[in-house]
Amino acid sequence: MTLSRPGARVLCLAGDELLLLLWRDPVGGREVWEPPGGGIERGESPEATARRELREEAGLEAGGLHGPVAVARDYSWRGRRIVCDDVFFLARWDSRPRVKLEPNPQLLRSAWVTELDAVGPLEPPSLPAVLSSLRSGRPSPPSR
Repeated sequence: MTLSRPGARVLCLAGDELLLLLWRDPVGGREVWEPPGGGIERGESPEATARRELREEAGLEAGGLHGPVAVARDYSWRGRRIVCDDVFFLARWDSRPRVKLEPNPQLLRSAWVTELDAVGPLEPPSLPAVLSSLRSGRPSPPSR
């Protein structure tokens, strides 16, 4: 069964460090690193979703958000294939804010990283290009 579950995520930068969360799929056991975010709820804007998910997952409040950049996604989670478009925003801090992870057995830990290729599987795999696009202020490419 394929689901369409559009989402919104926030790339959190403190200097040159990016906040990533390590998740373990409860069905397949695959572990992936991704920025805070999640599904857009009925009646919620992508920006409101991004802010809510950032608060819920990492305990952070963002000031201004830059973006968004739209990203076509095709991934599996909890034994289901999810095909959708997500929007990604960028938030900046002068120094690392304190992260307080939500109590969730699938959320293993967080890390502030400078080298994306050093952490393991990224979701989405195009995350370095998304970060580059948001940093440069380029407009979002057309979605599918």
